[in-house]
Amino acid sequence: MSETLSSCLFEVACVLLVVNELYHSLFQSVAIIKICKIVGDFRNHRYYRPWAPKPVMIPATKKIMTELSETAVLSQRAVYADMFGFKYTLNGLNHSEINTRKSRLYSRVLQVRGPTQFQELYPYLDRNLRAFMDLERLSSSAMGPEGTISIQLASFSERLLSRLMSAWFFGENMTSDSLFRNALLSHPRQIKSCAAAFQLTPTLLAPFVHSIITRRGNAMRLIQHTLNDTIAAGIERWDEPPEIKKVCIHALNTSHLYVHTITNILPQQLTLLHQLIDLSEPNRTYWTPETLSQAILGLWLAASHQPWVNLHAILLELCVRPEWQDALRKEALEHQGNLASMIDHLPLLDSFMRETARFNALDKVAIRRKALTDYTFTSGSPIVRAGSVLCVSSYDLTRNSNIYPDPNHFDGMRFINGRCRDASSRFADVSENHLIWGYGSLACPGRNHASFILKMVVVHLVINYTMRLADPGASRWWAWEDFTMPYESTKVFVTRRG
Repeated sequence: MSETLSSCLFEVACVLLVVNELYHSLFQSVAIIKICKIVGDFRNHRYYRPWAPKPVMIPATKKIMTELSETAVLSQRAVYADMFGFKYTLNGLNHSEINTRKSRLYSRVLQVRGPTQFQELYPYLDRNLRAFMDLERLSSSAMGPEGTISIQLASFSERLLSRLMSAWFFGENMTSDSLFRNALLSHPRQIKSCAAAFQLTPTLLAPFVHSIITRRGNAMRLIQHTLNDTIAAGIERWDEPPEIKKVCIHALNTSHLYVHTITNILPQQLTLLHQLIDLSEPNRTYWTPETLSQAILGLWLAASHQPWVNLHAILLELCVRPEWQDALRKEALEHQGNLASMIDHLPLLDSFMRETARFNALDKVAIRRKALTDYTFTSGSPIVRAGSVLCVSSYDLTRNSNIYPDPNHFDGMRFINGRCRDASSRFADVSENHLIWGYGSLACPGRNHASFILKMVVVHLVINYTMRLADPGASRWWAWEDFTMPYESTKVFVTRRG
């Protein structure tokens, strides 16, 4: 699609947004101002409203949250299918069904096998991280004194996490293709844009709007076609090494040797795609290449948003509190020779990241569910009608002074100095007072992987660089309904340590 045609179609979409808003506002005098704000917000990725009507807030007690999380007719899949328009953005994926086969496969790959392989995965991801940082420095248009570069923090965080997550998901060979790599970055962005547009346009126009925003779904189709071909060919046909050379792991105790050792070796058995294909083989009548590739598209969406926004928040707090860069650096250097096995056992790092997530409410609600039928909670209330969206206030939980004394004060030591009455303390933990990963059996199955990769990035940055805000007084966040989103204009100066 040419740029001219794309631009024209975008303008058509904007006209449709205007017409729709005029209709609902009955041509009131305030409509023009409201329309201009909506179109302006849409152009700047400030999405208008992720759902309508407003969700029903449920009391955040442990008993009710458990019932909300575990009741089959209160669907997690359905609420996100509505919010993000998965019928179009994930190529017809049905998120209203209760799919125990999918849940079991995800659990085996992400919660049983995955956490046992972090030490083997570390050098491969570390190499990708170093390559990204080297490229970032080389491509910087403005190099300051002492090798300082300026980065746009939101874009940097999103691209870096996309690079590392895609390496873990798909491996070296597939992600070395720039078209495939760019599609992995573009597709989640397009889904968020569609989520906004679908709330502003009649359902009848949803396919048309999706086609405009995604350029006929090019990124989605490229990803799925590539996955279909790879899955259909079978693991044995991949042209990458089928096993790990264990010598790479033994070389971790030296500071530089392992980088050279693994340069041309892909830990194929550790990639998510390899694991999913391997474990789904016995049930290939259900897990066809199309079904499996579609499931991976859904996993990629989940993995491609929350981790980078959390990384953005963590790096912002490190810029605002530079003394923590030194504190976390000191802790990491104490284990520098064995970070592969110790990266998930750094209590100061866990506490700082957990406090950052508590202090910065990136999503003020949690445990979103859609009632597939009328439902009455076992306590007798609330009574909800079919189609209602339910959730609890995670923001109120993080500001509960009975759990977090002096909750409006940032305390990076909170989870190791006794100033928190929650029994859990690790960033990847799930508890009734820490809901960024969800709750119950449907809590994010990949949270340990996301936490592991985030810790790798933070440790690498504090060991090798110092960071400071280009403008400490500039706005850093803006609100979209219950979400807090980073400004794309926030800049950070990054200087390599001597």
